[in-house]
Amino acid sequence: MPLRFRILLWVSTLFLATIFFIFVVSDLEISANLASEKSSLIKQVKNVDKQDNADIKKFIGININNDAQKMYNVFESLRSSSQWRLRFLPDSYNIRTKSWGSSAAVLATYPWLDLINI
Repeated sequence: MPLRFRILLWVSTLFLATIFFIFVVSDLEISANLASEKSSLIKQVKNVDKQDNADIKKFIGININNDAQKMYNVFESLRSSSQWRLRFLPDSYNIRTKSWGSSAAVLATYPWLDLINI
């Protein structure tokens, strides 16, 4: 076998081995980087999810407080309204049946019951 052919064979073998080694090393590095980036991305998604949950809880809390305040205002306006109060004043039927006292006690304790009954 001529010397040129052997040198060409050795150089090409060395070149192919180098290319193969580069591909293997780059594949291993890419796999390791992808695994670390995947775990980092999962952590970021969990952090964003926790922040979103906190924001949603805060939003719901604010809306519940607003709705509770609106309901309180409605009940307070019903309680202070003379038209609603007149419905619970004793009339001849209530005095005759003696049912006004207990309903007045219930209304004084739970003023929102009449609204629910209606």
